[in-house]
Amino acid sequence: MRLAVWAPLPPQPSGVADYVSSLLVELARAVDVVAVVRDAARNSTVAPAGVEVVARSDYDARGVDLDIYHFGNHARFHGYMYGQIRRRPGILVLHDPALPDFHHDLCGGYASTLFCDEARFDTPEVACAWPVRYVDDRVETDWLRLPLCRRLVEASQATIVHSRWVADTLTAHCPGARIVHRHHAATVVDDGAGREKGVVTFGAFGGVTPPKRTARVVEAFAVVHREAPRTRLVICGRADAEGTQLAGVRQLVAALGLAGSVLVRTDVPVAELTRLMASCDATIGLRWPTLGETSGPMMRAFGIGRIVIASAVPQVREFDGRYCRLVPVGEGEHAALVGAMRDVVADPAAARAAGEAARDFVRRAASFEVVASQYLELAEQVSATQVRSPGPALRRG
Repeated sequence: MRLAVWAPLPPQPSGVADYVSSLLVELARAVDVVAVVRDAARNSTVAPAGVEVVARSDYDARGVDLDIYHFGNHARFHGYMYGQIRRRPGILVLHDPALPDFHHDLCGGYASTLFCDEARFDTPEVACAWPVRYVDDRVETDWLRLPLCRRLVEASQATIVHSRWVADTLTAHCPGARIVHRHHAATVVDDGAGREKGVVTFGAFGGVTPPKRTARVVEAFAVVHREAPRTRLVICGRADAEGTQLAGVRQLVAALGLAGSVLVRTDVPVAELTRLMASCDATIGLRWPTLGETSGPMMRAFGIGRIVIASAVPQVREFDGRYCRLVPVGEGEHAALVGAMRDVVADPAAARAAGEAARDFVRRAASFEVVASQYLELAEQVSATQVRSPGPALRRG
């Protein structure tokens, strides 16, 4: 079997790029793989050994058994594959089940005629009024009820999503489409070293963006730190494009007198990210509002053997409560977050035991080896049943 995997790859600043790079390592052990990247990224792309890389304009579909498209809510990184998904259907991997930002850029804004037409196609019942939800006393569109993914899902021969809840939701949204749940994979790290003796360290990992609620994490840590001074907080991830969120977090840390107890790092290599995560006793993965995505940093923490304190959004509720402690979104979030952090400080040994259970879960059900084998099994099923011509080659000129 020869697979074409369409995705951003390092060093593109995308969590999907890092994820797919690790997945390609395992896929390439079993089958012939070609990675298809956007033209502008071809010369800078770094792919795993044994994986051929071609630009979209140079892609030749002849000899390729199946295309796998890793798609997310960012037109810059995923727009180049949009038309190809519809022309040459394969397996769609939806990293973000809702795609409002992608269509905002594709259609020219939320108020554009194209965007409104796409919304009516995706969810006909929104013709009169778009669904809304409340986020910190603000009213905004509820993109989980207007996901804007129907066109791609219905065009695809199968769609992979990372939670059972999303699978059930999209099955109801797109009757007749083949939706399958496969865990978001993570690397199993067996080395338990890295924690500072006598200090309890919390970590907040991932992009420093409004949905990650980093400022709320700092505010909760300030309460815990006043009660237990031998606590630390690590904030590590990609800065927001404008830098305003990161600047606001730094200012809040200074204003609360936490500069000596909070480490802020941005845009670090994967190895350093892993080291910082391993230095923590627990990680915090708030996520509200959500587009239905499963958190890569949360899964990475599970693989390292760390308990995660997370927002109680639907796609997270299905994880074992032993190692995924939930806090509500909206009212009660602050008190519950402080309470969960206090529990880790009071009994770090229990947190370590919970982390071991998390690592066992990843080893059994969500390692890159396990998930890659599931991808290949699905690819074989789809390839065996597809009926189509290979289509014309896509080449320059």
